[in-house]
Amino acid sequence: MIHNSAKNLICFFLAAGLVLAGCVVKSPTDPVDELNIGELSSPPSNVNDSSQVAEPDYQEQAADYQRQVREIIGDYRISQSFLGIKDSLLVLTVPAGDLDFHFNLVLDFELLEQAADNNDQSEFSSVKLRIEDLINQTEWLN
Repeated sequence: MIHNSAKNLICFFLAAGLVLAGCVVKSPTDPVDELNIGELSSPPSNVNDSSQVAEPDYQEQAADYQRQVREIIGDYRISQSFLGIKDSLLVLTVPAGDLDFHFNLVLDFELLEQAADNNDQSEFSSVKLRIEDLINQTEWLN
């Protein structure tokens, strides 16, 4: 029989994978996505006009993501409270280049919550150190 914490961890991995898969920004250049099924006879006017299709600027997205994470981590460091941090991270749009970092950060905050719920001080301390190491190893967070 699987322990409750193992079930929680499996559910978390599945949920995190789905969330991260949905966080990858998709390019709006596919005209099929903009077609209205009820109007198949004429495509939208902006399908053939590439000047109106705004390509997402990866550097701008990365800068915005990094700014938001710096704010979240800054609040965490000031308050020393991990409550709500994972949820704040999960709503961010993550640039492809930061997916591994983001996944590890979210996972560690989930494990921190689980350790606190289980009153496992050893695991709590270990995960907290891992979070600090991850933050300190990330150049744009220092």
